[in-house]
Amino acid sequence: MKRNVLMILFFMLILPLTTYAQDPSVIRFSKSEYTAYEGDDYIHINVNIQLEGNNTPVYVNIDMTLCSANSNYSIAVMPITWKSGEPDVKSLLFNIADNSVFDDTKTFKLILTNPSNNAILGEPSVANLTIIDDEIDSYFYVSPSGDDANNGSNDSPWQTLGKAAQEAKAGDTIWIKAGTYNECFSPSNTGKSNAYITFKSMESETVVIDANGHDHGIILWNKSFIRISGLEVKNAISDAVFIGHSDDSSSENNIIEKMSIHDCPAGTGITVYGNNNHLLNNTISGCRYGIYFNGNNQNISNNEIFECTKSGISPIGNFNLIQHNRIHHNAEHGISTWLGSSQTLSDLNIQFNVIYDNTHHDIMLNGDGPGEKPDKIYIYNNTILNSSANSGICVYGECYNLKVKNNIISGVYEHGGLELPNTELEGFEEDFNIFFKTNAIFINYQTYTFEDYQQEFGHGVNSFFANPMLNDNFTLSQESIAIDSGTMIGSEISGYTADIGAFEFPKSDSLLSANFIANETQGASPLKVQFVCTNHGKSWQWDFDNDGTIDATSKNPVHTYTEIGNYSVSLTIISENHPVYKIKENYIQVTNGDDYYVSISDGDDVNPGTLIAPFKTIQKCAETVSRGDRCIIRQGIYREMIRPGNDQITFTGYNDEEIIISGTEIIPNDAWSHHNENIYKTPIQWSLNVRRSDEIHQVSNNQVFVDGKMMVEARWPNIDVNNATKVMNILGIREDNAKTDAATVITMQKAEYIDEDLATAGDFWVGGKINLAAG
Repeated sequence: MKRNVLMILFFMLILPLTTYAQDPSVIRFSKSEYTAYEGDDYIHINVNIQLEGNNTPVYVNIDMTLCSANSNYSIAVMPITWKSGEPDVKSLLFNIADNSVFDDTKTFKLILTNPSNNAILGEPSVANLTIIDDEIDSYFYVSPSGDDANNGSNDSPWQTLGKAAQEAKAGDTIWIKAGTYNECFSPSNTGKSNAYITFKSMESETVVIDANGHDHGIILWNKSFIRISGLEVKNAISDAVFIGHSDDSSSENNIIEKMSIHDCPAGTGITVYGNNNHLLNNTISGCRYGIYFNGNNQNISNNEIFECTKSGISPIGNFNLIQHNRIHHNAEHGISTWLGSSQTLSDLNIQFNVIYDNTHHDIMLNGDGPGEKPDKIYIYNNTILNSSANSGICVYGECYNLKVKNNIISGVYEHGGLELPNTELEGFEEDFNIFFKTNAIFINYQTYTFEDYQQEFGHGVNSFFANPMLNDNFTLSQESIAIDSGTMIGSEISGYTADIGAFEFPKSDSLLSANFIANETQGASPLKVQFVCTNHGKSWQWDFDNDGTIDATSKNPVHTYTEIGNYSVSLTIISENHPVYKIKENYIQVTNGDDYYVSISDGDDVNPGTLIAPFKTIQKCAETVSRGDRCIIRQGIYREMIRPGNDQITFTGYNDEEIIISGTEIIPNDAWSHHNENIYKTPIQWSLNVRRSDEIHQVSNNQVFVDGKMMVEARWPNIDVNNATKVMNILGIREDNAKTDAATVITMQKAEYIDEDLATAGDFWVGGKINLAAG
């Protein structure tokens, strides 16, 4: 929309200011209309006086106000004075400030008032000063209620984006009014570095491009300096936004921002071929890939990408930046690379992103493709979390000069937080990272504990395995050991040195932090505790029982508590500035440890778990005990899955009694009932189905055996489509793995599978129902 910007007029009198008159003098403007352009810089306004020979000075005021409507302009008043002997014409210089922004034409009314010494006002005593902005009127409008035969003004908008895209030229802004546009648009012209072509939704209005039936919603082909902002794009057959170029042209310096892109399951949210493009503050979901780009110097910042069937971001090219994004719940990877023939990936910065709950890997660097090997990949200051995945950061094949620093990698990973083909990758550096939850590093198909990885391979000297203590929004809590524990990589910091993770903890000073943690804070005596301080300093003074005595001076000491009780622990760090002190009250709790009992034959889970009133299940005991306690199990066969609620728990048998924990459930003969003919049926409490919902992904491996032979579950009619587990999220369907001739994902809840053999499979398929489960 057009905005009124205050046009500043400076007044300067070129001539002296006084003349005398005895008889009435007549004062008037030399003409009633003055016109100037904003680019003219100034204009002269002439005021005439007809003197009658008197020697008394004559004064007159010029009032100036703005005639245009909806103006915040104030009134300016200036006096003019004539003295005897001065010329009859006063020439006033009005300086005009060009603000380089298109403004509406402004008309100022100049009024002569309050003449002195019997002077009178002649005609014209009022003059109009019109200032015309000679910037090109570059604003045009589109509305579903418009007409492409209109001129594109606010009052006469065009109807289609295609018309606007055809007409828009460098410097133009297309304001798009609320509504749904079922079309694909592609600008005909390119912008300039100082004159972008902008397509933008009207402020606070929702503009939807429904690309249903179209390959794309927006195409920028051989176009540069185009800005597209604030639109919603959905239902494209292929890529929602496609930026590309021919071999003899380019697509550069385009900006895609503040977009909502979704439900393009066969394509990518935004695909970019070109250089120096910027994808900023977009939300992308329900596509095959979120963002795919092939080019150099791309800026991918502040986007949220989720629920894509492949990866959130797939980068190719050199000197690209992926930062401050939130990438989560994608069916394969958060960020993934694979280089085809002649493709390169170098000088890629992945930093300050929150990447979580992607199914396979949160970051996957695949150097096994036919292209060049990834080189100079910098993974800095990311927060990587996962409830269930293969690994946090995975490198497959060769990757040169990989730097992994200042990251939080916390998750339940099958292989570990870090997965490497080997630790002899050329130029590989891993340091100043926090690993948590899964104490495993996976190297060359072998699992190492974090401690063994450090000792055997010499990496991660300043990395550690500990709880990063995050807030719910992934920021660092005040007690987080990630504060001031990183290494400088050129980023803005708030404190003594860089923090670890995607978010810098806000501090009002540059003093060193003194945070520390212990691997055990509660347990039975003797309790061996490993203390870890991640903060930088010159020396460390530990007091393990707060008695005023320094007990250790190493950075990460070990102390064994032998006496029962609660212990406060303090640490003083000596740095270049001055000592920094930290105390944790009652931080270590040392107990005797209690015994709990379980008996399958005469126990009950409502019991207190004593020898004479034991629990019935081991799981009940596992949920009840605390660190340092023992779970003592009486003889019997326990058919259950056990998940301890704490660590440092001892599970043991009672004396020499025989305990069996079995993975089978006996179905007694009297549980079976006759169904028909020679078919028998029985209800079971175990799931035999694959289940997938928005929040969980469970694959049941339970099977039924009769006389030692595994039974095959009857699909029909035992499982009716109306009673089958509902597939709430189709993200897990992998059409490339489906045992069909063809498969197409239509929407997030619907897919089409084709198997030509079914047509010749026999009449028994007639009326059958196929139940698909994501997996």
